[in-house]
Amino acid sequence: MHYPLALAIEDFVPVVLGGWGFYLVAQLWTSRREQTRRLGVVGAALIFLGGLSKATWKLLYSVSEGAIDLEFLSRALFFCLGPGFVFLAFAVVGNDLSKAEIHPSSKRWAGALATVFVTLTLSAILRFTAPGRGYEFVMLGTTVIASNVVLVVSIRRAWRAGLALSASLYGLYLATTYILPVMMASEQSVAMQWWEQGLNTVATFGLCVASLLLLRRREVLTA
Repeated sequence: MHYPLALAIEDFVPVVLGGWGFYLVAQLWTSRREQTRRLGVVGAALIFLGGLSKATWKLLYSVSEGAIDLEFLSRALFFCLGPGFVFLAFAVVGNDLSKAEIHPSSKRWAGALATVFVTLTLSAILRFTAPGRGYEFVMLGTTVIASNVVLVVSIRRAWRAGLALSASLYGLYLATTYILPVMMASEQSVAMQWWEQGLNTVATFGLCVASLLLLRRREVLTA
């Protein structure tokens, strides 16, 4: 696999945008409830860490022309994304700031930690008892389900707030999570990788814009 240096450096852009975007999502739905907000922020931090680890692997691989291949950094992606999105999902679901909180923060933390523990345990069992990379698919499945929950909740609340643009941008990010794996399954030429990273950059930028618009709307309504 060939990664030009410019491609490897650009990969940090969607990582930063995605981390910031999901931090804003955590702020949007949990800012008045400190313990729940912390759960969401921890989730956003793990999402950022996962992307950062993969981008760091790609940069080192590119600079060394393949001599430095720290595969654990690449594989850390979904082992951070899965728990990160689980934490964020437990923080935002049922947490409409205009109403009383459905689930106390302690139950949210317990649910998130239990889910992550079960997922990691199952992944570890598969890692040492089953051939192949089934253990990674456990984390991938967890990431897909939890991220879908976060984004669907965000789309619904943006629409209810009357911000069709924010809802559309969240929808674009959600669609991108399904489009990118299809693109990555094809031959990974340098041109194709640029298309993939470009789409990811646009989607994560849209995620940030969507959340900023909602934050601005909330500030206006509560002023």
